Amino acid sequence: MPAPMRPSMNPPADYPVHRQELSPIHLLERAGEVYADWPAVSDGDRRLTWREFRARARRFASALRADDLRKGDRVAFLAFNSEPLLLAHFAVPLAGGVLVAINTRLSPGEVAYIVQHSGATRVFVSADLLAVLAEVPPTVQRVVLGPDFEALLAHGTEAPVEPWLTCEDEPISINYTSGTTGRPKGVVYHHRGAYLNALAMVIDHKVVRESRYLWTLPMFHCNGWCFTWGLAAVGAESICIPRIEPGPTWQLFDGGVTHFCAAPTVCTMLVTDPAAHRLARPVRLFTAGAPPSPTLIARMGELNFQLDHVYGLTEVYGPFTVNVPAPGQEALSAEEQAKLAARQGVPNPCAGEVRVVDLDMNDVPRDGATMGEVVMRGNVVMTGYFEDAEATARAFHGGWFHSGDLGVQHADGAIELRDRMKDIIISGGENISTIEVEAGGGLPSRGAGVRCDRGARREVGRGAQGLRHPQARGCPQRRGTGRALPDPAGRLQAAPPDRVRRAAEDLHGQDPEVPAARPGVAGPRPPHQLRDRTSSRPSSVRLRYQVRARPSTRCTAALGKRFCSSARWRALKR
Repeated sequence: MPAPMRPSMNPPADYPVHRQELSPIHLLERAGEVYADWPAVSDGDRRLTWREFRARARRFASALRADDLRKGDRVAFLAFNSEPLLLAHFAVPLAGGVLVAINTRLSPGEVAYIVQHSGATRVFVSADLLAVLAEVPPTVQRVVLGPDFEALLAHGTEAPVEPWLTCEDEPISINYTSGTTGRPKGVVYHHRGAYLNALAMVIDHKVVRESRYLWTLPMFHCNGWCFTWGLAAVGAESICIPRIEPGPTWQLFDGGVTHFCAAPTVCTMLVTDPAAHRLARPVRLFTAGAPPSPTLIARMGELNFQLDHVYGLTEVYGPFTVNVPAPGQEALSAEEQAKLAARQGVPNPCAGEVRVVDLDMNDVPRDGATMGEVVMRGNVVMTGYFEDAEATARAFHGGWFHSGDLGVQHADGAIELRDRMKDIIISGGENISTIEVEAGGGLPSRGAGVRCDRGARREVGRGAQGLRHPQARGCPQRRGTGRALPDPAGRLQAAPPDRVRRAAEDLHGQDPEVPAARPGVAGPRPPHQLRDRTSSRPSSVRLRYQVRARPSTRCTAALGKRFCSSARWRALKR
């Protein structure tokens, strides 16, 4: 049966003929016609074509309107990666609403705050997460995904839904940052940015109609880096999985998955699993969150993964830059290739501009050595923080979005991160980034590994700032036993530059008089946890310098498949 005609926005007679407001909802309407019988979604036993998926989106959108949804109403989802959450990325904006996809790892208090702050009128929730809504007021409507959700869709129709969109700058979603010492902030995405970054992602990731994209990246994170919308542009298939399990994931790789996204932590988990093996067909991978180590890059290549390094934050729709290899780079040594691949790169085709600037907003020299702050502006920068004009003004100071990341710019324009602005170590009058300390093997080796001790303190530079190493979250040695952590890759054994070694030695000294760092504070996030670099900027105003461990060089713990962090010192201004 032929698909119903696409809806028209029915613009006024004086509306420019050459213009259509950019929105991802048009991508699905087109996919329902152009790729009608091609597979769109695979979620467990459910298989849907693009025609069927578009029909469900129309049913969902029309059901929401019938349920008294008004333009601009916020609709929250607390759900694992699944077909309903993917569907919501089209149906909610098609109905005129604003999607609020909530991190499934948050506490009931955090979820309640986000629902309240966003003003969400209803919450769709995975059955396994229903208990997390315990602190959400009963006045907020709840719909459990499953039979209740399908019953709602049954009240909708498959007839075209006329969009209420009148301007592409209108909000399409609100994504909340992970709070550190403060409350999460709601990052407002607009239809224009979502559309353009969706196209950029499938271009840079080389996704085509025959591609099969595996949802290892949470859809709640920056709306799945806009792949939720981008796959519809090319008619590629989504493979939904609620969580990452290495064994089944390797089976999916063997079964025809062609693309996925994952942080270096997840990559390490996959390549160290007993099921790891060289794939018969190459699988493309976007990675972000931290610079992938040369060891990890090399190992991924051996297993037939084609890795591309991207960088961004929640405020810029996820990836803003991508590492683009230079001609002839494949002829370099494996070590040199890995070093170049660890750079964060250049803006994606639709992003805008990126600079590295000093405190006066002047560009730093493109010498790969002079550090400055990474700032961005352009199509895929947020509208602002939801109901937080003061924070928005700070973030947009000088007409650019301030990332809070320190980096350098190379002669070819590629940027390379060095650290967070609040994480720089001052040692002997020199500014040393913690990435330099780690990458250079700056921490003194202890035989086969490094120690994960608490209470480390040392005078740094001319001042006597208190430096602490709090408990590393998820580390089997978080109680400060002092046992050595294995370092199979040997990354911490290499001789670092003198200035890096001095900084590491300054940071590694023992002082038994320093009280143990408190494990956390009440609120959304303990202060010693760092955000992912594709997420948002940490906020700490009370701690002058607090050293912390951050996952980087990963090792398999004696407990089995649990991973722990080798010590990486982080300094934060108080």
